[in-house]
Amino acid sequence: SRAVNNYDASVEALSQEQYQKVLDAAHAYNEKLAQNDALTGLHSRTYFDIKLANIENKGIRPLCVISCDVNGLKLANDYMGHLVGDKLLQTVAALCKESVRTSDCVARMGGDEIVILLPTCPREAGEEILAKLRRNFDRHNACSDQMPALVSFGLACAESADIPASAILVEADREMLKEKRSHRKAAHERIKQWIEQNMDVVVSIEDDRY
Repeated sequence: SRAVNNYDASVEALSQEQYQKVLDAAHAYNEKLAQNDALTGLHSRTYFDIKLANIENKGIRPLCVISCDVNGLKLANDYMGHLVGDKLLQTVAALCKESVRTSDCVARMGGDEIVILLPTCPREAGEEILAKLRRNFDRHNACSDQMPALVSFGLACAESADIPASAILVEADREMLKEKRSHRKAAHERIKQWIEQNMDVVVSIEDDRY
């Protein structure tokens, strides 16, 4: 009958609408996964690459980049387990996020590497943000009951679009590696002491893995 046919059509239309909602929700979820790092809640490398390309295409300057590398993550993973290492990464991520502006992009590039994009940020402001980062990490590390979150930083800036964003990123990495090399021994020694004080183990930092 006409009534039955109308009912069947309504049910089919409703089902299609519900199915589309499921598809839309799945798409939104997958997009969120692609744009965010599941462990730390920071932006992903995919999102970072898109953001950097957008900044470059629009010629946004001044631009500062802060490269960050977590010292001693492998020590934490090997001697205290990956859950502790994960917690350390989450702590570092939270400290980075609370130190920057809402317009900045904080992304985990993989492993123990985090990069912060500071668009429309002159060098003086970038140096102030870096100083704030260091203060926040020092405050955290003053708490003896928490594993030290020791991070090497590198800052690079450009006022003109004549300097490509990729070159700023390379310079920030270079500055970070300089700091990491100069602080590596002291950072590993501090982490070694903390682990030995809190775990019944002897830590060897002479191993080539570290």
